[in-house]
Amino acid sequence: YKRQGVKFAHYRYLPGLQEYLLIDIQTRSVDLYRKGDDGLWVLRPYGANDTVELASVGLNLPVEEVIFEDVERRTEH
Repeated sequence: YKRQGVKFAHYRYLPGLQEYLLIDIQTRSVDLYRKGDDGLWVLRPYGANDTVELASVGLNLPVEEVIFEDVERRTEH
């Protein structure tokens, strides 16, 4: 997570960025950072049985079914 933290430190200053998603394959978890109306970033952690809501693009993703299924397919090839 250290490298991702450094990247996020830079990304969060992009004016159009509203959400930032980190996927942890080992723990099968997802961390969603969402910018609030006050400009502060709030962490929303999700587990394998949760559905991630990406409000900035109007998309809901079941973590286990969509995110990790796709990640596993890509790493197998």
